[in-house]
Amino acid sequence: IVIKPDVGVGSSDTNKIKNEEDLHKYFARPRSIPMIMEEYIDGSTFSFDGLADSQSNILFMTNHLYRESIMDAVNNQDTMGCYSAIDIAEDIIDAGKRCLKAFDVRNRFFHFEFFRLNSDCEGVGKKGDIVGLEVNMRPPGGFLPDMINYANDCDVYQLWSDMMIQDKIDHQQVRKYSSGFCGRFDAKPYKYTSAQIKEMYPHNVIMYKRLPKALAEGMGDEVIMARFESEEKMLAFFAVCSELKEV
Repeated sequence: IVIKPDVGVGSSDTNKIKNEEDLHKYFARPRSIPMIMEEYIDGSTFSFDGLADSQSNILFMTNHLYRESIMDAVNNQDTMGCYSAIDIAEDIIDAGKRCLKAFDVRNRFFHFEFFRLNSDCEGVGKKGDIVGLEVNMRPPGGFLPDMINYANDCDVYQLWSDMMIQDKIDHQQVRKYSSGFCGRFDAKPYKYTSAQIKEMYPHNVIMYKRLPKALAEGMGDEVIMARFESEEKMLAFFAVCSELKEV
């Protein structure tokens, strides 16, 4: 199972419980807020984000894929990352549209999260199936609005304003880039410093930030954002950012 606090803040204090010993160890530290237990799902996480008009039609959409489990990355202090798809899979669009209809989403941002199953899961689905995770009636959090802007050469909040005032947007969406961020933890002995990475990708790195402690736990002590003309180059960038020194 997975157990987490009912606070909706990333994956803080979220853990995978494999047996009774893990459960007792987890609750050895008292919690002052309600906790939620859910079945563990072996799946790759992605989001479907965008804007819907007054008739629940999609005006703007994007798809973000997470490189690894955010829960595991936070707990293990591993490098984490997320990037945008240039071409959105048809089954993802279909799942997103069905969620829009089911929740009657109108005149607002939407941020839906899903699993794509990595293996067959009894009572849930077959490998490759899409399973719902979260429905949020807001923009995606963290650096994802910036990633949307960089991937689409747009101002997503201007698009939201146009949608609210005109019920349409003055933007022809063309996803020219895959944009993404890599969150790195100071405790890890990375092969390349952030300065070296910026030198290696002078035309691709578009943002670098050190995060305060309150945010670093869930996103990394430093965040490097970049964009590329293909998802393959984006993934190669992640590999460079994640590489550790040989011991």
